[in-house]
Amino acid sequence: MWAHEHWGMEDPADIVSFSKKLLTGGYYHKDEFQADEPYRIFNTWMGDPSKNLILSEVLNVIRRENLLEEVTRSGKALMNGLFELQVLHVCL
Repeated sequence: MWAHEHWGMEDPADIVSFSKKLLTGGYYHKDEFQADEPYRIFNTWMGDPSKNLILSEVLNVIRRENLLEEVTRSGKALMNGLFELQVLHVCL
């Protein structure tokens, strides 16, 4: 799930890029941003289809272990802690 999907945006970003943490690098975009020539972007795998199998399992783990909910929960805890520190240490 991409951030714009998680937030339920009706009109997602024009261009979304991703990198090695998803096992390959690349981007996707709205139709009007279609490159007029192939291979305008280079990445390590250049479309190696076996990487899609690995990515599929990574996405399964994200869903199975509710990682989006966990990162939302821990992010809120972190922000609350930072706001508390901000109040305690106004001079910083």
